[in-house]
Amino acid sequence: MPAKKYLQIWVILLIISFNFGCSKEINQISVKKEIAVLPHPSRVELQNVNFRVINKENLKAFQQELLFESFISISLKDYQNLSLNTEELKRFIQQQKDIILYYENSIKEEK
Repeated sequence: MPAKKYLQIWVILLIISFNFGCSKEINQISVKKEIAVLPHPSRVELQNVNFRVINKENLKAFQQELLFESFISISLKDYQNLSLNTEELKRFIQQQKDIILYYENSIKEEK
């Protein structure tokens, strides 16, 4: 018999706790997170690169000028690929800048 009484008490306590739990009111508040807009990085400072066109007419003069130095050559097709790659990088960087500016402006408008 005492076990049945304990069971009844537990059931009553559960019912009471559910009633109190359901009657709680939940208040939601929104918290604005401060997002800092960082300064843009400093400009890229590139070093000068000298390109020379070497052909049959100026090859000997070029060799005498360099004497013991080495030089690197690139074919016309590879130079075109290099130029296309550079343009592709410029396009990518510009698109990234546009995305960054979009988000910076949207953050400023919220404030």
